[in-house]
Amino acid sequence: MAAKTRICFAHLEADVHLDRSSERAQRIVAGRAAAAERAAAAAKAKAEAAAAAAAAAAKAEAAAAAVEAAAPRSEELDELPGAEVEAVYVGDVYDAIAAHFSATRHSGWPLVEAHLQALPDGAVVGDIGCGNGKYMACNRRLLMVGLDRSAGLLAEAAAAAVGPTQGSGEGLVRADLKDLPLRDGALDHAICIAALHHVREPSARRAAVAEMLRCVAPGGTLLVTVWAFEQEARTFDGQDTFVPWKLAPRFQGPQHADLPRDPTGNVILYRYYHLFRAGELDALVDGLDGVDVVESRYDRDNWYVVFRKAPAPA
Repeated sequence: MAAKTRICFAHLEADVHLDRSSERAQRIVAGRAAAAERAAAAAKAKAEAAAAAAAAAAKAEAAAAAVEAAAPRSEELDELPGAEVEAVYVGDVYDAIAAHFSATRHSGWPLVEAHLQALPDGAVVGDIGCGNGKYMACNRRLLMVGLDRSAGLLAEAAAAAVGPTQGSGEGLVRADLKDLPLRDGALDHAICIAALHHVREPSARRAAVAEMLRCVAPGGTLLVTVWAFEQEARTFDGQDTFVPWKLAPRFQGPQHADLPRDPTGNVILYRYYHLFRAGELDALVDGLDGVDVVESRYDRDNWYVVFRKAPAPA
């Protein structure tokens, strides 16, 4: 009996041993299957990432090609009259991008703000090429008049005005800086920030500075800033260039329907710029009687020059 019992236990132990071996084998097989699944998933993710990167690169390349295709030919600067270049590649463009442009222009330039803060209380100051009017309320002790050729930007300036004049357009005048509807000496001081570099012809740039100074009273100042050719990160070769603006879809309307787009849906428009070299802005007053350069400096990729008219004879 005892022998039979031992035989039974031996069979049971053998069965248990076989069961455990089978479980280990199953675990090994399951582990290998899981590892294979993980490897396959990793390979799939890697392939998808590579495909996404390739698609992004292709999209970026297509976008760059679209921008290049929409670019005006440099020969147009020689073929078109300066006034037409300014109408098509300055006035029309700023009207088309006014809302988007304004949304990117909130903060003033510290040098310009400091200049305005230093002017005497009650002075009448013209902001010529005022854009969206971001300097109009810089110093509330001044009486500011904003002038710009873009109706779209003047609308943005009117909407951004502070106080009872908001939305009225009071203090805003549509005008070209080469032909200002102001009497001689109507302004105590004037500023022209990032606008003169949109004037195509050298003679017209000189005439524009003379016209702005005509409107400044004797003893007054005219501050002018322009893009500098010497800026470190420049991507252009010559002084006369077209700079792209990518108009985001949320700022587009029916008037933009037929304009060229990149693959992301941005409308591509080009603005004309003349990049000034050192001393070029200062020289625009050479030969003008009673006008001096009282400050000239390079700051933040711009040339910054303050002209002063001689005081009236005693």
